[in-house]
This record gives sequence, structure tokens and C-alpha cells, in this order.
Amino acid sequence: MKRKVLSVILASSMLINLTGCLDGNSDGNKKKDKEKDEVDVEELEDNLLDVADDFCKAVSNAEYKKISKLMYDADDDAEEQLADLYSFDDEEFGLLYQTIADTIEYELDKKSAEVKESKGKGSIEVTFDLIDYDSLNNENSFSNVDSYIAAINSATERISVDLEITFKLDDDEWYVTNAEDVVSGMTFYRNFKPSFTPSLIDCIDYVEWYGSVDNVYDNVNWIELDIIPNLAGYEADWTLKYEVYHDGILVYTSKYFTDTSLSYIGGCFDANCNSSGVDDEGFLIEGEYTVVFYDINENEVARSTCKVTRTPVAATPTETGSDEGVFDMNYLAALVLATRDNHPNVDPDFLNNYYSDSYWFDYCDSNGNSTMLNEIYYDYETNPYLGYVLETRDYEGALVYTLCYIEDLSIPYTDLLANSDLYYIDYGYLSNDNGGNYYSFDYPYEVNKGAYMIFISPDDASYKNSNGGDFYMFDIAVVQ
Repeated sequence: MKRKVLSVILASSMLINLTGCLDGNSDGNKKKDKEKDEVDVEELEDNLLDVADDFCKAVSNAEYKKISKLMYDADDDAEEQLADLYSFDDEEFGLLYQTIADTIEYELDKKSAEVKESKGKGSIEVTFDLIDYDSLNNENSFSNVDSYIAAINSATERISVDLEITFKLDDDEWYVTNAEDVVSGMTFYRNFKPSFTPSLIDCIDYVEWYGSVDNVYDNVNWIELDIIPNLAGYEADWTLKYEVYHDGILVYTSKYFTDTSLSYIGGCFDANCNSSGVDDEGFLIEGEYTVVFYDINENEVARSTCKVTRTPVAATPTETGSDEGVFDMNYLAALVLATRDNHPNVDPDFLNNYYSDSYWFDYCDSNGNSTMLNEIYYDYETNPYLGYVLETRDYEGALVYTLCYIEDLSIPYTDLLANSDLYYIDYGYLSNDNGGNYYSFDYPYEVNKGAYMIFISPDDASYKNSNGGDFYMFDIAVVQ
């Protein structure tokens, strides 16, 4: 019996001692468990950062398959949708979108990473940035996608987008739960539809030297290169300047001007541009003249070269076998403009500040058609009617015309104004029905053979120009 009791006592004693040992190690085990938990959370955070980095890199590089693999509960439809979203091949602006996408960069805010192990969730904040493509569109005009892409590739201004990425833990792996929101937030540029302004070069049908014969002028005191726009040019912004070269030497540079006529854009050169460009008789010095047009960005738009020749002729009429004198019309046309600038009945302030162009035309030819003719001579048989157009630059106010006529063409042109046979046949206001800078006049009767002179003045009976005369300017037309 004693042995049995002793055995029981020994067993109880050992149990008590074992229990004491277990109680003595409980704090150490808890510490180990806590350290293990901390290691697990740190590992989960590291894994989350790795997955977040892979996902952001895939978004930046438009790697839709990789994005799909990192999505939570992604299916085949999700991959197809991503494939469509990142496909740039078949769209009008596909290459532009691809270029914008290639500028995307990102930075993870590692301090914002948060892991909720018990719920199997996590999150992190990220900042994406890309080129500021929209400001380029607001500050510049582009003619096509290629010009826009070139601007993007050289731009430095960027915009940023702050997003939060959320995750779910599944079989110890992190997956993105809001991938659609992130992808949508970083493909907003696909809604961008830029409008392009055609290059002015693409808006030109052809250029021509107005009034020349095969790009040759003879005995003239002005030349003019005209740009004739095509249909696209009717909506273009024709803000241009031009340079004029004489035998390769720059002789004139215009200011920038905006032409809204749509029918042509002209670059003219005469003594008003460079007084040393004419000879003693007021004619342009012979040689080769090149006109070069530039757009507002100093890009060359058009250029062409003409030739000016000088053939001495008499200013008085020559006989043609009849009793009627016949002027050399090229000479007379140049002489009118050359002498008009210094005539008492011309206001130099008007010519320099407001005058742009002027021309006669037959407003109803033998076929009943209206035909613009920038000529000074009219054939009586085919052009029995005439009209007149004065183009101004920013002139405001009414203009009055006085039309005079002289039958005798045998007298020198310079004597026309003083001749007693010059008499008034019509008086009134130039029409300005269309507004703007165009003033016109139609003579409502058939013309006779002789010289018609039109004098332009302001609607002010007391007006005197700086030369003491009564008019702004005058022009002449000869009917033979």
C-alpha cells in the first residue's frame, strides 16, 4: 500500500512540476506568436507593394494581359474589354493616343500602403503623370496628327492623376479589386478628339502673277503674286506676311495681314513699298522679283519668281492708220499710278494708310456676264459697260465718286485733268452694300470711246487733302 501511495504522490508531484513549467513559459510563447504575426504582416505588405508595382507598370505600358492576370475575379470578357481599350490600331487618333500613353509614368506612395490581414484586404495610393496634351491643343494649331505627335514628343509640361488601388488576398496572393476604375482613370485621353487646322500649303490651289504674261511684266510700276486658295482654304486663317527679293536681294518685308477675301491673297510690290525700286519715270527696275509668303509661325507658305522688263515707249498716242489715237496701255496704266501719287488731287495719307487696291471691270459683257478685269483699257465693241472697285484697309465712312469723261484721246495723259473738254457725267456714293473694305461703282449707261476718270473723296464738301486738292485719289479707264 505504501508503494502505491508513494507512486500516486510521485505522479502528482510530477504533474504539479510539469504544470509549473508550462505556466512559466506562457509569456515567451505569446511574444513569439506576436513576432510571427508581425513578420506575416510585413511580408504581406511587401507582397502588396510588388503586386502594386507590377500593376502600375502594366497600366503605364498598356499591357492588358498582365492587368487582367492581376485583377480579382477577372474573366475572359474583362481581358477582351481591356484589349479593346488598349488597341490603337484602327482608330483615327490611335497613333496620337499611343503617343500620349507612352508618356505615362507613376510613383507609389509606399507609406500609404495598408494591410488588413484579418479581412484579407489592402490598399495603396499612387500618382500617375503624363504629358499635358490638352494645353498643347489650346495654345497651338496643328494641321494633322503627325504635327501634334511631334509637339507631344518635344513637350515638357505634365499633369498628374492621384488614384487609390485596392486589393483582396486570395490564397496568399494579392489581386486588384478596382482595376477597372484605375484603368478608366488612366485612359481618359481616349475621349480627346483634337481638331486640326489644315496647313496653309495644303489650302493653296495655285499661285499666279496677276496681270503678267507668262510671269513677265513689261513697263509696270507694280507686280503682284496672288495665292488662289482651294476649297479647304475658304476656312483657313490667312494671316500672312511676305518678302520681296529683287535679283536675290531683299527689298521689302510686309507687316502681317489677314485676308478674308477668299478669292485670292495678294502680295504687291510698288514704289510705296520701296521708293528706290522704281526708275525716274516711276517704273519698276527690270530684273527678277521673288515674292515669298510666310504664315504666323514664320513657316514658308508659297513663293514664285517673275521677270520685269523695261521697254521705252512714248506717252503720246501713235497712229494706227485711222484718225483715232491709240495709247500703249501698259505704259498708260503704269503712268497713271506713278503720277497719281504726287498729284494735287491725291491724298498721300489715304493711299498710305487706307488704300489697298482698285480696278475697273465690265459689269455686263456681251453675254450678260459679270467679269472682273484689272485693266485700264476696254474694247468698246465687246465691253460697252464699266464699273469700278476700290479696296481699302480698315477705312470707315462713306466715299463719294465723281465721274468725268473726255472724248479726245489724242492729247497726252498728263494734260487730261486740265483739258477744257473734260466734263462731269456722274456723281454719287460708292456702294458699300456688303460692308467691310469693298466699295464699288456701276456706270448704268453704255460707254463711249474716250477716257473716263473717277475721282474719290470723303463725304465732306469742305475736305482738302495735304496737297491742297479735293480728292483722296483718282483712276482712269480708256475706251477705244
